[in-house]
Amino acid sequence: MWSEFSDFYGYCIRFDFEKMYKAMGGQFIFHGKVIYDHDEQIQIAPKALKTSLFCSEEYPAIVDWVSLESAEDEQMDRMADWASAICMLCNMFFKKKCFEGEAEYRFVFMELHEKIGGKMDSLPIRFRIRNESLVPYVEKALSDISCIESVTVGPKNNTDISIEGLRWFYRSKHLEVEIKRSEMPLRY
Repeated sequence: MWSEFSDFYGYCIRFDFEKMYKAMGGQFIFHGKVIYDHDEQIQIAPKALKTSLFCSEEYPAIVDWVSLESAEDEQMDRMADWASAICMLCNMFFKKKCFEGEAEYRFVFMELHEKIGGKMDSLPIRFRIRNESLVPYVEKALSDISCIESVTVGPKNNTDISIEGLRWFYRSKHLEVEIKRSEMPLRY
C-alpha cells in the first residue's frame, strides 16, 4: 500500500493490539477485517440484523420477523432506528472485491460530528487534500503510545535522518520501538 497512500514515502506502524485498543479508549469502537466478498456480505447483513433485533431484553416478545408485526409503533420506530444503525455499521466493513488486495483491518469509532441539543461534545472534522479532492477525517488520539511495537520506513525515505529521527523521537519518549527500512524494491 506504499504506492497507493504515500507515493512510496511514509511509515508503516505495527501495534500491540490489546494495548492500542485500551489506548483508544476501548468503548464504542468496532473493529474487524473488511469483507470484500459480495456473497458473504449478503449473508452477514441479515444475520446481524436478526441477532441484534431479536435478542433484545428490551423487547422479549419480539423474537423473529413474524412477531415483529405485533410491535407497537414506538417499538417499531426504535427498532427501525436500531436496524438502520446496524446496516450502517455493516457497511463500514464492506468493500468491493476489487479492493481485496488491501486485506484491510478497520477500526470504527462512534463519534458525534454535529452540534446536538446545543452541546458540542465531539471530535472536530478535519480535511486533507487527496487527488485534488477534500477528504474529511477525524483524529483519534492514543492515550499511551507504548502500544507501538515497530515502524517500517517507506522505500523512498532513503535518508539516514528518516530512521535516526525516529530512533531519537522514541528514545525521547522512553520507548523501545524497532525501526527498520522497507525491503520493498521500487519498480515503475
